[in-house]
Amino acid sequence: MGLYSFAKPRTVAHRIKAGRINQDWAVVDVRDSDFIGGHIPGCHHVPSVSFNEKCAALIDQLKDVKCVIFHCALSQQRGPTAAKLYAHRREDKLYAGTLKSRLPFGDEAQTRGEAQEVVILEGGFKAWAEAFKGDQTLVQGYDPALW
Repeated sequence: MGLYSFAKPRTVAHRIKAGRINQDWAVVDVRDSDFIGGHIPGCHHVPSVSFNEKCAALIDQLKDVKCVIFHCALSQQRGPTAAKLYAHRREDKLYAGTLKSRLPFGDEAQTRGEAQEVVILEGGFKAWAEAFKGDQTLVQGYDPALW
């Protein structure tokens, strides 16, 4: 298993509806000016232009969350780049000063409190809005004129 994976909108929607925000899951939206026109309720908006400098604080803020879901407009560049940076910096922080080079997964990670799934939303907000624009529990502030 790698440091992050991709998930389809329906899989992410199920996870969101079944869990508790900022405990079981958190969404990080890295869109810049294209954030207008709608978003996933409760998301952390960390624009890609400032993600590098805000990443460490985000790692601290989300340290106890089980699953962190990243996306941008299409999840082709900004979302995956942010997810990769987050996952690597989180790993570096957890193992600073040790000889370990990779996070443990599965039971060992759970036991040690280090398990956190990093997921990239396939298709980004565009696919999300197309699938869920009528569901206000999954999309807030949707403006079809902007999409």
